[in-house]
Amino acid sequence: MRALAAKLIYGAVIVELLAGLVLGFLAYFVRSFNQPTHVWFDGLGRRLENAPFIARFIFGADSQWAGWGYFVLDMAVFWGGVAIAYGLAALAAKLDKKTIA
Repeated sequence: MRALAAKLIYGAVIVELLAGLVLGFLAYFVRSFNQPTHVWFDGLGRRLENAPFIARFIFGADSQWAGWGYFVLDMAVFWGGVAIAYGLAALAAKLDKKTIA
């Protein structure tokens, strides 16, 4: 039973990692331009604007970004996802460990 739970948790971690890769790709590598309004959007539908100098200088952001609010949200979601994936993987490893009786 513990081995089955461990496999299910490993599956959840893999799904989380795949979702993170897809969302990260859409957020940072996919862009679209609305011709009538002359507005750029990222792959998640967020309106893009010119990045301020501090963002370009410190973070290496290119000329378009979604803003400070989305930057903070992206970082919180990314690092929160890393922490959750690590915690789940550690729990699965603990459940999967063979006990010597």
